[in-house]
Amino acid sequence: MCRRFAQAAQTGRALAPFSRVEANYTVELLRVSFELLHWRRESLIRFASCQLFGNSKQLEQCRSSLETILSILTEGEIHDLAQVGILENPRSCTISGPMVIQFRDGSADLQALTGPITLSLADLRKSVRVETRVTRFCTIENPTTFHELSKLRSETLFACSDGYAKPALREFIARLDPMIEMYHFGDSDPAGFDILRHLRAETGRKIDSIHMKFRASGTAEPLSPGDVILAQRLLTSPELREDEKAAVRQMLDTGDKGDFEQERLGIPRLEQWPFYE
Repeated sequence: MCRRFAQAAQTGRALAPFSRVEANYTVELLRVSFELLHWRRESLIRFASCQLFGNSKQLEQCRSSLETILSILTEGEIHDLAQVGILENPRSCTISGPMVIQFRDGSADLQALTGPITLSLADLRKSVRVETRVTRFCTIENPTTFHELSKLRSETLFACSDGYAKPALREFIARLDPMIEMYHFGDSDPAGFDILRHLRAETGRKIDSIHMKFRASGTAEPLSPGDVILAQRLLTSPELREDEKAAVRQMLDTGDKGDFEQERLGIPRLEQWPFYE
């Protein structure tokens, strides 16, 4: 990778995510990228930033550059800090819908609640099973869309993945009845499909995707070099279905992500599952 970028520097080509004029910044990115490849513990992002940079905010400021470097180095296998164990949020997951959580020494009846709740990883690990009267469970990639769907109070149990499925969400899914129908609704860009792939691989559950297809747009965002690498990797993934791979191919063919953000589908409707059709 360094040789490739050195050649680009000598011939005047683009160097992003590195800087042509700030050599010290480039050195720091390379040093931290190497350390991230060997990160072996789960930590919140500001703690990790102190360990890597000596202050709590630097990692967030250069996160995009570091994730692009990791994607290039690993050919798309790692392109999010969460994949190496560096998390933005505390070890918990946010759920909405009627449920009763059974523990070995009691239960928590949450069916009367009207809004989302946050469950800690520690409590989920002490639970035995999650009981719910609904027949569908759906993970939502983005908190904004999760908030809108939660307001419907539909006969669906929702969880916010907020990116890649964190340990708390995986623990919650493990407590659900194997017979419940499972879905995932995420952005339809390469990262969104990789979040779906990761969720299936980590849980071992049959999870259908909804509203995840390529939608053409006149103002589409072009694929970055990291997006291209990730998209090519997704085409060989056994966790993605052929129709999902077809959407990825369309991105590669057009060179852009299309109208990929799930928020762009508008206001959800209660009358008909899956709320936007």
